[in-house]
This record gives sequence, structure tokens and C-alpha cells, in this order.
Amino acid sequence: MTRGDKMSPARVWVVGVPGSGKSTFAGDLARVLGGRHVQLDSMFWLPDWKIQEADVFAREVESALGDDTWVVDGAFPVAVDGFIERSTCVVWLDPPLWRSWTRLVKRTLGRLVSGEQICGGNRESAASVFGSHSILWYALKIHREQRATNEALFAALDHPPRVLVRARTADTRKLARRLAEILRSGDLGPARRSWSL
Repeated sequence: MTRGDKMSPARVWVVGVPGSGKSTFAGDLARVLGGRHVQLDSMFWLPDWKIQEADVFAREVESALGDDTWVVDGAFPVAVDGFIERSTCVVWLDPPLWRSWTRLVKRTLGRLVSGEQICGGNRESAASVFGSHSILWYALKIHREQRATNEALFAALDHPPRVLVRARTADTRKLARRLAEILRSGDLGPARRSWSL
């Protein structure tokens, strides 16, 4: 690609278990690519942890992904069905469980102490952190199942021209820069459509 060429649209979907760094990575990649970052969690959850109506949620996601270049993180089926075929790249952040869960614990406890607002204007509470619906316990419970789901997803999407990236690195900022270079190059032969970083 030469300096005067226009970069092909990059429409990236980021998946991974809780604490894998999806939103941080997606935000970094969107900035590097000059596209929009769409965080599905922030559109799915309403105040008091209520759930957005499925049809409203799907319409809002479709509207948010109207630009040529975007990076979306999250995996709510009602929304994914609307953009999966438009994606040009799918990134699976797949760190070891000890790393993702440690990161999740630090983040969740930090939010509990600080009172930081999160998706839907909600805040962590003792119940949301330590109760039966805690994201911490949920992350442990679904870890193996979610990895199997992502394995199946990659098998189903493994056909050109879509680029697949499975990454176990802890340095998601470096990954964002490297992936942006890959997507910008436009020089990806069939043998290089699937990457493990």
C-alpha cells in the first residue's frame, strides 16, 4: 500500500472471556485505525442492571456500526447476527485463565472501592462482586465453555478474505499496533489469513 492509497475498511470483532482485555484492546485498535469503538456491554445494560430489549439493542448496534471502519467488542448473539458477515477481521483474546481472572479481580475490586460508573451507569456493589451473580464466579464457571465456543466460532469463520487472530499476549497495546499494520498492508495471501500472536 502506498501513501496515496486509501486503506480498505477494517471491521473488527473482538471476543474473549471476561478479563481478557477486550474493551481496552478494542479501544486502542479503533484509535490506531481511526475508526469507531463500539462496546456492546455499554449498549446492552441499562441502569439497575436491567437488560435492553432485544430489538432495540439490535437496532442500536446496527446504527453504531454504520461507518466503514469500526471495532466492536462483546458477543451478544442478538447483536452479532447483524454484523458477523460484515466483519473483515475477528480477534480472539485468549490469555491464560490465571491472567484474565487476576485482571478481572483487580478491575472489579477497584471499581467497588472507587465507585466508578460502568456500563449503563451502574456501579459495582458488594452483592454484584461477591453475590451469586458475581462476574468473578461467572468468569470461572463459563471459562471452559466460552473457549470451546470461540474454537467453534473460528472454525466456522475460517475462510478468506476474513482475517482471524488468536492472541495470548498480555501486551494488548502492542497487539493493536501490530494488527493495524497487518490490516493496513493489504498484502495477506491465503496462507496468512489466520494468525496466532
